Amino acid sequence: MSLRVTAAIAACKAVRGIARILKKGGTAKPGEVALKICPDLLSVVSRGVESVVVTGTNGKTSSCRMLEEAFAHAGKPCVTNRSGANLMSGIVTELVMDCSLTGRCRKRYAVLECDEGWTRHVLPAMRPKAFLVTNLFRDQVDRYGDVSNTLAAIAAGVAASPETTLVLNADDPVSAVLGRGVPNPVVWYGLEQACGTPGATPGEAELHNCMVCGAALEYDYVTYAHLGAYRCPQCGHARPNPDVAVTSLLSLGTDGSRCTLRAEDGEKELYVNLPALYNISNAAGCVAAAQAMGLGAHYGRAAAETFRCGFGRMEKFDVGAGARMILIKNAAGANQVLDYLARLTEPFRVVFVTNNRPADGTDISWLADADFARLAALPTLRGVVCSGICAETVRARLLGSGLAPDAVALQADYSALAAAVAQSDVPVFLLPSYTGMMEFRPYLAKLCGSAQFWE
Repeated sequence: MSLRVTAAIAACKAVRGIARILKKGGTAKPGEVALKICPDLLSVVSRGVESVVVTGTNGKTSSCRMLEEAFAHAGKPCVTNRSGANLMSGIVTELVMDCSLTGRCRKRYAVLECDEGWTRHVLPAMRPKAFLVTNLFRDQVDRYGDVSNTLAAIAAGVAASPETTLVLNADDPVSAVLGRGVPNPVVWYGLEQACGTPGATPGEAELHNCMVCGAALEYDYVTYAHLGAYRCPQCGHARPNPDVAVTSLLSLGTDGSRCTLRAEDGEKELYVNLPALYNISNAAGCVAAAQAMGLGAHYGRAAAETFRCGFGRMEKFDVGAGARMILIKNAAGANQVLDYLARLTEPFRVVFVTNNRPADGTDISWLADADFARLAALPTLRGVVCSGICAETVRARLLGSGLAPDAVALQADYSALAAAVAQSDVPVFLLPSYTGMMEFRPYLAKLCGSAQFWE
């Protein structure tokens, strides 16, 4: 083991220790320091670790929490970047904190969330056993541009790790391209017709053309956004038959859902311990990844039934009449949250905390593509508050969607906003962007004693 590796590991541990003393997260900076000392540190500290790497536009953190739970049910403790620090620096930080000064990890397994753009670097360095891609939507256009650029970055990582088993969403015509003509084993998962709308097509703001040849896609049914049973009449790119499939929806509740899921252990009823259709899709991906990692589908099922959401992802806060925080960062995710809110039968309020910092994406044009007219039409809505850097932009967008001016307030002060949430006589749904979540969450956490975001 080289002196450079030892120095990098020691520096990483020291910076993390100082960060925690100062009550900071220390989730990425320690890895940044370590990588400056030893740029290839990830390949060293991941040696001998059986890992599953998770990427995708939406659902990365929730999928990782499910998989972490699956490993726990199997009695196999794992390293994980629970904070959501998913660049190489964050991944290195968590692996180093589990390893000795010689670079050997104590845990044999790892579940690691990875930013889509960084997969081209992380996969060749780690050579994970499995690689789960949840979906690919238009997101952070200032950084990625078109979704094809995101796809190309991930494809480069896959090409450099041909032995990795790919766990791919059969319903997504974008990420499904990753399974075409590759030597990698592939496990497909998806939602069958009973979960979708037959004869529907994606909305105007969604993808409509084939990522292989550019022709217009045809659909037998759509589940949400551009996901569903697609096919290209020109080149033949079409939805594969999934190995793990949700075959029916039994109920979509406000706190969880029931469905039937077919996997290697047969077709059985499954309870998913989070609401909304997209979390059912995440659960199917978890079961498929558990199969790919050799844990078995039964541990994936158990995880879906018992796991707790990651911070900011349907996270509950015991204040006032109750609050739930749901991260939104693109039109596809926002529309799914709106679909969830439309199913609620009791009155509620909504709070947007929207920023346009680099971590959010400085281009917030996705607001124009989200179907906020659905929110305006809900009889259960008891008002909206807008906060964050882009509060006035969001308010203007909501007014343009049909909400009355007196129904949409502005509140710049996070402390006052948290107090208002705690005093609300109806449940509050908090819809922040990423940095909005990181900035506002501590105010709520302080009121109800919730854990820090990295815990």
